[in-house]
Amino acid sequence: MAIDLGRYNIRVNAIAPGVVLSEATKRVTTPQAIEHLKNSTALGRSLEPKDIPGTAVFLASEDAALITGQVLVIDAGLVMPA
Repeated sequence: MAIDLGRYNIRVNAIAPGVVLSEATKRVTTPQAIEHLKNSTALGRSLEPKDIPGTAVFLASEDAALITGQVLVIDAGLVMPA
């Protein structure tokens, strides 16, 4: 899509969040699993719903004017290329 829509100055990007500790996630996940997830990240923390909107605002801003065709993973460093 980024290739097809770029000629119209339309940027196409995606946000791929990891496990977000929403209230619903907390209800179906054990505290031990949440602690394990947190300890498995490079930043030593879990994602919360408040951690996502800033990325969307950035991608919509002029600061990201030359970013297209990308997937931004927000997961506190849980999954990283080797």
